[in-house]
Amino acid sequence: MRTILGLWLCWWPVSGWPRFFLPGLCLLSVFVGAAAANYAGRASVLLAALLAGLSFDAAAGFVQMMNETGSMTYLLGGVSKEDYLRQTRPVNVASDFNAVEWINEHAPPGSRVLVLSGGRTAYLRRPSLASTALDEDLLAHWVKRSRSAQDLSARFQENGITHLLANMAWVWTRKPDQPMPADQVQVLDQFLDRYARVAYADIAPPEHRWALVYEIGAADPSRRTPRSLVEWYRVGGVEGLNGRPIQVDVP
Repeated sequence: MRTILGLWLCWWPVSGWPRFFLPGLCLLSVFVGAAAANYAGRASVLLAALLAGLSFDAAAGFVQMMNETGSMTYLLGGVSKEDYLRQTRPVNVASDFNAVEWINEHAPPGSRVLVLSGGRTAYLRRPSLASTALDEDLLAHWVKRSRSAQDLSARFQENGITHLLANMAWVWTRKPDQPMPADQVQVLDQFLDRYARVAYADIAPPEHRWALVYEIGAADPSRRTPRSLVEWYRVGGVEGLNGRPIQVDVP
């Protein structure tokens, strides 16, 4: 048990996601404090000085990070929560907050949203399903199980999905698990044409914002459906463009 606990405590410095271990630092500090109590004399002074230095370094790093991300301005009341969240920042890559606000204000209470935005649903006041980097892409999973656009529409209905939030600025920073075969791309393409329409678009490339909200079951033949989501699946992310620029299509 001690070995397992020790490996867990040593995991965070070598992990690509150290923030997920932050609660473990509280436990680690208890262990360090208990160990420090066993020292006396000069050793205890040196250990206390080391711990104080580490604490100061951590506090200075925290303040620096808060300043660089703009979080300190928000905490001190210099900007509203809404303005803070709608700006793309290192801790809020490819903000989709404007699209989330639109859904909260315009989607009927019985709506349910499929979110393609890294699983970020904290401010969405409608029931939702999220595709995340830590789990399977639900949309791709449904497309793989569908032989036609009508089949895919049935998947949406089975899960009660009335809206699709596609944060394209975030999507294009990732790549699908694998590119879709041509027949599956065609299914998704036809589904968006026949069963979906873009009800809201927040497009501001200089601010790294590009989010689309589709209403499902409300296709509008007179309006062109953006192909950016289909293209992402087809080529398999930015690498599949082979140096070609990403086309930010406006609905």
